[in-house]
Amino acid sequence: MGKHIVSFLRSFKFKTTYWFQLLHDAAFLGIILGFFTWFGRALENRSINLFQGNTPEQIQQLLLTAPEQVAPLVGNLRIFLVILVVGVIGLLLMTYLLYVLSRLGIWNKLVHNKWSYKPFGKWLILHLALIFPLLGIGLIYLILKILLGLIIQAVFTANSLWYFAHQDGITIALSSINGMISLFLSLFVLAYLFHVYRDFVQRKKVWESIGKGFSVFRNVKVLFSTVGFATLIAIIITLIFFPIQKVLFTSPGLLSFLQIAMVLLYISWVRQYFFITHGHN
Repeated sequence: MGKHIVSFLRSFKFKTTYWFQLLHDAAFLGIILGFFTWFGRALENRSINLFQGNTPEQIQQLLLTAPEQVAPLVGNLRIFLVILVVGVIGLLLMTYLLYVLSRLGIWNKLVHNKWSYKPFGKWLILHLALIFPLLGIGLIYLILKILLGLIIQAVFTANSLWYFAHQDGITIALSSINGMISLFLSLFVLAYLFHVYRDFVQRKKVWESIGKGFSVFRNVKVLFSTVGFATLIAIIITLIFFPIQKVLFTSPGLLSFLQIAMVLLYISWVRQYFFITHGHN
């Protein structure tokens, strides 16, 4: 146990590598959010010009009374739909490419590899191949989440009189516990994914690294202690952030920014902590 605590304490040394991870995650998220926001506003403006201020009900009425006035809108609507489909596909493709590129940069930095674009193609293949094991892991995650949720709900509602007398408090408690369960199980998924990345950045072999990722589940004691400490930190952050949410309730923009910043800081720390704990096992 002392070894786990040492690794846990080491993870709070925020050196250049940590800030490098954080910068890459923030840049990726900022660029993607910026492009999606721009595209959404562009579509909104184009739809206003397309329908010329008419509501869908008014256009439907025009179709019945004066279809010749609606004819020009049909051609414009087709162009709008083409722009919508092509734009969404383009944004999704850009998101995928930027995500893979940012993972390449982060994990090269973690293992102190020199930066190179050459493995980018293999990283693209890796993430496509990861769809299959992640679907299986996701199914297990969903089953466990449902089962644990049902068990906890059954425990809290076993005494119906007590449940109805404290319904509001129990609802909040159930929501909080379900949130912790979701985080706890999600950290196991991240542990697998980080293990795959750590192996792949060194060996560059897609299927071998995907298989190697499952070895993280062999050392149950180390994995559960890592996930447990990471969950504990998340709970502490949530408790600290709770009064801040109440204060900034009237400033949703600032609150959203702080929430995103906390998530990015936490994910970068979790990645660093998992790398320290499992990187040499």
